[in-house]
Amino acid sequence: MRHFLQRLALIVLFLAPAPLLATEPALEFIEGLRQRRYFDTALQYLDEAEQLNLAPEVKQVLQYERAQTLLMSAKELTNLDQQRKRLDAAQAAFEDFVKASSNHPLAGRANTARGRILLEKARVDIWDGEKPSNEGSREKFRDEARKGIQEARRIFQQAADQHQKAYEAFPTFIPDEEREKKDARDEAERLYMEAQLDLSQCTYWEAQTYDRGATERKDILTKAAFEFEEIHTKYRSMVAGLYARIWQGKCFEEQDEIRIALGLYEEILGHEGTSQTMRNLKDRALRFRMICLNHEQRKDYELVVNEGEAWVRDAKARARTEVGLGIQYEMCRALESLGTDRTRPEGERSNFLNRALTMARLINRYPGELKTPSSALIQRVMVLLNREPGDPKDFNTAYGNAGVLYEEISGQNDQIRKLKAEKKLKEAQDVQKAQQATAAEMARLYDLAIKMASAQDEPRLVNIARLRLAYGYLLQGRYLDAGIVADHQMVKYSEEFPEVARESGFIAMSAYDYAYNDAPGDREFEASMVREAAEKLASRWPDSDRANDARNAVAKIYWQEGDHLEAANWWLKIPQGSTQYVESRIRAGNAYWRHYVLQVGKPEGERPSTDELVGWKKSAIEQLELGLNDAEAATPDDQPLSDDLVRAKLTLANIRNLDGQYTNQDPPGAIELLTAEPHPIVKAVEIPEGQARPTDETKAQSRPIASFAYQQLLRAYIGVKDLDKARDARVKLEQVAGSEDAAALTQVFVAFGNELKAELERLHAGGEDARLVEVREGFESFLNDLFNRQDGQTFYTLLWIAETYTSLAEGSEDNPAKMDEFFDKAAQSYRSIVSKAESDANFVSNPSQTVAAKLRLVNCLRRKRDFEGADAEMTAVLKEQPNAPDAQFEAAKLYQEWGSSGAPDAWKKLEVALYGKQQDDPKMWGWGYAAQSLQRALAMPQSNPDAKKQLEQLHFDARYHLVETERELGKTHPETSEGIRHLEKARAAIMNFLRISTRWPEPEYERFNEMYRQLLADLGDPVVDLPREPGSQKLAQGSPGENTPTVGGTDNGQPETEPVPTEPESNKLLMILVLLGGGLAVAGLFFLALKQGRASRPKYDVDLSKPREEKAPKLAGISIGEIAEPALGGVAVATPKKVRPAKAAPAAAAATASAAGPAPAKRKLTPEEAELIRRKRAAQAAKAAAAGGTAQPAAAPVKRRPAQPGEVPKKRPAAPGAEGQPRPKQRPPTGDGAPPPQKRPRPKPPTEPPAE
Repeated sequence: MRHFLQRLALIVLFLAPAPLLATEPALEFIEGLRQRRYFDTALQYLDEAEQLNLAPEVKQVLQYERAQTLLMSAKELTNLDQQRKRLDAAQAAFEDFVKASSNHPLAGRANTARGRILLEKARVDIWDGEKPSNEGSREKFRDEARKGIQEARRIFQQAADQHQKAYEAFPTFIPDEEREKKDARDEAERLYMEAQLDLSQCTYWEAQTYDRGATERKDILTKAAFEFEEIHTKYRSMVAGLYARIWQGKCFEEQDEIRIALGLYEEILGHEGTSQTMRNLKDRALRFRMICLNHEQRKDYELVVNEGEAWVRDAKARARTEVGLGIQYEMCRALESLGTDRTRPEGERSNFLNRALTMARLINRYPGELKTPSSALIQRVMVLLNREPGDPKDFNTAYGNAGVLYEEISGQNDQIRKLKAEKKLKEAQDVQKAQQATAAEMARLYDLAIKMASAQDEPRLVNIARLRLAYGYLLQGRYLDAGIVADHQMVKYSEEFPEVARESGFIAMSAYDYAYNDAPGDREFEASMVREAAEKLASRWPDSDRANDARNAVAKIYWQEGDHLEAANWWLKIPQGSTQYVESRIRAGNAYWRHYVLQVGKPEGERPSTDELVGWKKSAIEQLELGLNDAEAATPDDQPLSDDLVRAKLTLANIRNLDGQYTNQDPPGAIELLTAEPHPIVKAVEIPEGQARPTDETKAQSRPIASFAYQQLLRAYIGVKDLDKARDARVKLEQVAGSEDAAALTQVFVAFGNELKAELERLHAGGEDARLVEVREGFESFLNDLFNRQDGQTFYTLLWIAETYTSLAEGSEDNPAKMDEFFDKAAQSYRSIVSKAESDANFVSNPSQTVAAKLRLVNCLRRKRDFEGADAEMTAVLKEQPNAPDAQFEAAKLYQEWGSSGAPDAWKKLEVALYGKQQDDPKMWGWGYAAQSLQRALAMPQSNPDAKKQLEQLHFDARYHLVETERELGKTHPETSEGIRHLEKARAAIMNFLRISTRWPEPEYERFNEMYRQLLADLGDPVVDLPREPGSQKLAQGSPGENTPTVGGTDNGQPETEPVPTEPESNKLLMILVLLGGGLAVAGLFFLALKQGRASRPKYDVDLSKPREEKAPKLAGISIGEIAEPALGGVAVATPKKVRPAKAAPAAAAATASAAGPAPAKRKLTPEEAELIRRKRAAQAAKAAAAGGTAQPAAAPVKRRPAQPGEVPKKRPAAPGAEGQPRPKQRPPTGDGAPPPQKRPRPKPPTEPPAE
């Protein structure tokens, strides 16, 4: 395909008529070819371009472009002779260009390139001279290198003079308006700085032409250090200065001044910044630092290995660069030194040496300065490991040597299992790393054996070699290589060697599953390969355990892709009698239940039929009951159920409560599932007194699981109207969190309320109106009884009552009268909290809890549209806490909803929501001031990334409310002209916010885009999408011909109905955090995460339906013969998507927002300025009309130019598609609340093939 595209590009250009080529962007085309590494094609085009009818200024630089292409292509070559020839050709081309165009602006760059080619060739001469084979002619190589360096120095000096002249030609001050001129000056300065660095580099490399310890070497290194110091002094805050600092440290290191060198490297590594340039600088500094740590004066070998491993984990894409290979070479040296330490155990030393050997072989594949030293290291390590220095010469020898390593891997597997059983995880990880190195050498030898196999060698051994080769690739993490080799083995030899082929098939499926697990972004290719391998395996050996492993793996992929029905189908393919049968039924039940939850939560128009919903729920119950009955029958009465089974049983209890089956014997009801022996859920979630609950949320005794269990028990006792036991269950629920843990109590209270609200909504969506009334009445009766029992009431009791009443109200939108009644009772409960707190100072643990209770009271009154009552309470809060941002946020929301209520003169309330009451007492900010305060807070340095993220979200919310309120004011204002002005202000607010922002997250873009489209429709303008990139496109200006009108929809371009805003659940969580909080300042609450106006409803209970996310062991620790079957995911909870509890932001940010004054008024335009703007707009409209008046489509997002050709990451292979079509993107999770794709526990490799 690559060659086809190259030929196609040439054909299209060469066959084009001359007039067309005259306007062809030849230079852009050449650059595009180079970026795609089509260097040969670019050179062919350059040959033809000399004969084309191109502009003179383009023809003048063709030789320069040829030289650049030759130079870039040389970096891609691995053969040194070919590389030298290509560099010579590039040098000649640059010289020709400089001779022909010595005064051209590119002449300085051409000279720089010439000098660098000469310097590179000198470096190669130095490295060649270091080869043992060239010991007799070493001085000859060094003399050639010195000549090249001197010539390079002359050229660099010439280039430096040219760049200095170009830089000094610019004035010292350039106004900001002249952006292009400033950029040109900055580029000239950059080239001048690089030229100075090149001159100092010549000095450093001249020192390398003398022996270490020679007087000449030391003198020249000292000179180079001074030169680099001078550059650093001039440009200490710029990249060139930092680069010089690194090389200054290198000069000190080579003079054995290790302490000074390390100090300079630490200075660089301590710099902030994550740009690519800064990252490259730090990489080089790390490499030089590791050289110092390996020095005889330090011998910090373990530190070198640890730092190198950390870098390799985080910088896989840079591992093959010159610096990356250098870092790994220093790791090899350190590992070799550790492997020769006689004070260490023999096994540990062998592990170090094996790792050094594997890494050195990798480095040795690439030409350059490390080729010779890595070869020497390989020879030394081979001797230390008692291996023949050369490779085997026949199949049997290679197979036998690889078999020894295979047995070593098997022993390492036993060692890893033992260490893990003893909880020695660090030691197990060390063995795993050594095992990966052993696997690499084993795979290399098996690959060598297969290549040498002949007809005389036993075919069965050749097939086993191929299987173990795939296994070696798998252990190294080369998943696609492992999959390809193993798949070939399975397909081609399934009849001749079925057992080996079956294990190969499982390796193929496992390898692609690992690749799927590790792939970023779109994983459709990996998913398709897993499915394909699994189908091949299942079709050839349908009754084998391997086939069931394959079915299980495919089911999990469908689960993660959100296709729960297909996941259930694959789990149901696992036959009865297999070891995975019980778990597969429980997983299938979870999948059906999850699908039911997501579908029943959809809007009425998108929701499936009642019969379909009932069928999915029935299937979920059947599969869960089937799996649980078999599992409990196989579990002794005195043994607890596994965590997976506890969660499955809890899911079934949740369904029983939903169906109103609170108590029953056959099948057992919710109460029996929760409390009946021999395996009651409540016993499984209990912990001994004084013991902390596990933090792993998949454990049955974790707080989320225990909390949900007691929620279900409380729900069931309320259902049977056993109020005494319901009260006991509520106390137990509170004890799960612990009254001293405010955050945990918050989770418990809000989780219960959300589950109750979700249950009411599901009943309403499913048409179960009788059950809906029954559930509502049951909770109302319980809450009334609890509220009326004044004795023993605590703050937490009243808080729980208030929040549960609020959840009942929010879940009763089908009955407005009941909704208002429940909001009234919630308000009464909050008033009771406030009253008791005012009369008893010990009733609350923090005064801010009282303020937050008042805000929750305001929320209740606002939700029931008692705006005047809410305003009175709000005024009291603001008088008490005038600078509490959370209170100001609630006040703005109150007036926004009040203004949208349709009452007479309600539009005046919208003005208050926008602009606040700046002169009143108490002062109210409004959305405008709140947004400005947040913008100022974001401009301040933030040491806490989480706090900055929360600030950004608040800023988005405030801006959105600002636009939303402006739009509503524009639609409701009694004066048409004023209404249009506010609509235009709303549109301008979006435009300005987009221009000053970085790229918006997708959810934010979607909601602002929808608002933008609505505003365009309101104004009668063509409806188009908001540009995706900040500042990349002109936004709609209201003139014809600039935008594409929308297709379809209502006549006015607006949605037929607008969504009713719902109370953001995280705002509710915020207030309860204050109610429970210990010393949390009210003024700091504004900077917690308030997810305003989200389409999806958050949840705070644990999602127990997804397969458990375990910490998978490293591949290297898994032996052939094991099957790692990931544990069951968990109990399926019919609740929306989980949101983490909000965290408080730094107090400094809060203080900034609180203390900031109102925004200054904008300067009014003079009549002349207004007239100028009017004329510009008229000219734009006339220009658009002259262009034909047709609207233009919204432009596609701007694509970033790729990095340098050597740095472009290679893409993963595309899945084979129909007719060569590109592979489809990964299907997103379906439905509200579906868990996102996640990394799953990996299957372990296959069993050992038949004995030889």
